[in-house]
Amino acid sequence: MEQIPSKKGTDYEVGYKKPPKEHQVKPGEVLNPNGPPKAKVQLWRYFCDYMELSTEQLKKEAAKSKLSMSRRAALKLVEAVAKGKWPQVKEILDRTEGKVPQGVNLGGELGAVIRIIDTPMTKAEHDALMAENKERMANTNKQES
Repeated sequence: MEQIPSKKGTDYEVGYKKPPKEHQVKPGEVLNPNGPPKAKVQLWRYFCDYMELSTEQLKKEAAKSKLSMSRRAALKLVEAVAKGKWPQVKEILDRTEGKVPQGVNLGGELGAVIRIIDTPMTKAEHDALMAENKERMANTNKQES
């Protein structure tokens, strides 16, 4: 281990879990005043748990007075599903849990090339690019026939 002379003149051993004195937490210093981050409520998890219960079990669960707001919301969602109100449930779950990723097809007509250009083009450059695409389309059509 490396010996580093401290400002007081005594040697202090720096190493694993032994930072230099100037980088240690001072007495009374708080590094994280708000504490650890609060856990995110998983509405979807509660929703799935309640979807597996029978009607009688759901009634017993709903009768409990000390349910958290997220559990109450999940119960209401299950009741909405039972009544056939899927759009409401989908909207709430999209907002709380995030939407399902959807693919985006950037393909053009019959093999046309799509180019993403980050600088402005002159009219002549635009016309040349359009002519190139038309020629490519014509060649693609000839090959298909």
